[in-house]
Amino acid sequence: MLSYTRHVEIPVYLADALLVETNTTITGTTYVIRTSVGKFEIPKDVVDKGTLGELLFHIEDRIKYDYSPPQFIQYLKERGFNEDLHLIESLYATFYELEKAKKNKIWTSIIRNAFAPLLKGEFVYVIGNPPWINWESLPEDYRKRSKSLWEQYGLLKGKGKGMGRVKREIAALFVARSLDKYVKEGGKLAFLVPFTLFKTQAGAGFREFIAKGANGKNRGVACKVLKIHDLVTLYPFEGAVNRTAMIVVAKEREGKTEFPIPCVVWYNPRSGGISTELKLNEVKAITRRFEIAFLPVEREKYESPWMQITEKAYEGIKKVLGESEYRAYAGVYTGLNQVYWVEVLEEMPDDSLLIRNSELAGQKKKVKTVEETIEKELVYPLVRGRNVKKWYVERDFRWIIVPHNPETGKPIPENEIKSKYPKTYSYLFKFKKELEDRSIHKLWGKDNPFYAVYAIGKYSFYPYRVVWKYISGKISGKADFSTAVIKPFNGDSEMKTVIPNEKLMLVPLKSEDEAYYLSAVLNSSVIRLFVASYVIETEISTHILGRVRISKFDAKNEIHRELARLSKRAHEIAREIYEGNREDLKADLAEIEEEIDEKVAELYGITGEELREIKRCLKILEEGVVEE
Repeated sequence: MLSYTRHVEIPVYLADALLVETNTTITGTTYVIRTSVGKFEIPKDVVDKGTLGELLFHIEDRIKYDYSPPQFIQYLKERGFNEDLHLIESLYATFYELEKAKKNKIWTSIIRNAFAPLLKGEFVYVIGNPPWINWESLPEDYRKRSKSLWEQYGLLKGKGKGMGRVKREIAALFVARSLDKYVKEGGKLAFLVPFTLFKTQAGAGFREFIAKGANGKNRGVACKVLKIHDLVTLYPFEGAVNRTAMIVVAKEREGKTEFPIPCVVWYNPRSGGISTELKLNEVKAITRRFEIAFLPVEREKYESPWMQITEKAYEGIKKVLGESEYRAYAGVYTGLNQVYWVEVLEEMPDDSLLIRNSELAGQKKKVKTVEETIEKELVYPLVRGRNVKKWYVERDFRWIIVPHNPETGKPIPENEIKSKYPKTYSYLFKFKKELEDRSIHKLWGKDNPFYAVYAIGKYSFYPYRVVWKYISGKISGKADFSTAVIKPFNGDSEMKTVIPNEKLMLVPLKSEDEAYYLSAVLNSSVIRLFVASYVIETEISTHILGRVRISKFDAKNEIHRELARLSKRAHEIAREIYEGNREDLKADLAEIEEEIDEKVAELYGITGEELREIKRCLKILEEGVVEE
């Protein structure tokens, strides 16, 4: 009976689909594979001509018979290999040495895997889930070697210098590289990618790449985005909570993405994720799906964040786009809250305060807890994100020491604080080393005393502030934006300015009516939809006022005055709801909010039909429901 063996290769590979390193010398060009046993250098021509598989077969076949490198080269010559033999001999010598050291069992397979992406050609369909790794989490060597690819596809666009300034996702590079190298002309690619690529600064270059197609600066890679699926609330990765999207892209020679891009929002009403064991029809039965669209905030600037919105709602929203006449700031940043945040234990007869700095949950650095008396002038009520809700600021304040001059916002000079506030200085001096070691102080503290705080100015001491939380809402990829007015705190003996911490964004104001007016505009469905459409829930920063057109308060403008009145009433009702447990007043607050929406629509010339669509779209993004 005759028997024979047949070589079968199962087409499953473990490879780097992005990067194959090259090395060029006077002897030729090689691809370099770095491994735990050293590097392998494979002649580039062998790979490019598709003969690598044959070469690796001969290496495996002859090395077991103890062919020396010169004997192996002679063997190849007799079989028609006549190019790059000096490079091949060097490669074979590497395998030969590993064989002698009994370490040669897997390396030909690893090399075959490593070059599979280059050898297998292009495909009609490419489907996958690329790695989700932030740039700064990559090994330093890989960052350096892959930087040219980021530059090649124009993915470095964004604020800041260098690759480490924003959290760029390597998944963006996988999309660009895979379209370029692995998708046939007329083919399609579908990848799971971080949803944040469509909204955050880190995704600016990626958005421009996929929007402009072959007409852009992405080195002629033709692409056209066909559809994006918002899968955030499905939590499709078992055991992981992350914001997921699926992008479907066609590779077309004359391709250019057309806006608006269709977007399907999959809304999961359950608190947990969707089981990975379910079939598609079962997932559809559980979820709700909504057809909306993606549009750049700035229509001709594709790198700007993309809004999730319906086309009808956009017709109204575009009337508010522009730049506000107000400026927002972040709240005060201490860099060591355990020193500056204090409890007031008692007011002393000499008008000083007995305070204690307590340990704070979640703080990595530990400092000693002390009780001291300090001058009350430098102690202010502190409001944090947890204290702020829509229309309402909880008055259960902590206290914060702010050793700065309210007139200038600058730190009180050391000589002055020693003479005017010796008790406060003595308290802060106990933590001098810890305060000098603060990262923010080392970065920005040149010429500042050791006790200075940061993100502060004279605006920090204005009597009124409109504030909102930097982080707000469940993990959905849509910001849950709302504001409230902070007024001076009427304590037992005097009015004190309330200081927001760095987790609150603020607009400083000197007029009460102006503060209520601005809060009304920002709390309207119009502005809340705009913010929810382009901002994720962990980055509701000061940039908002750089994108919406809000005029300064005009006491002669009837709509402005009415918005201020309605806003003040909304704050009063909200206080009764939260502090008096008046659930029965929620309907009254809803009526006030309806009036505010109508006034804001009138202010911007938004029609009734457009306002209704704005509210409908906001419901989709916030709650996954649509009013019939």
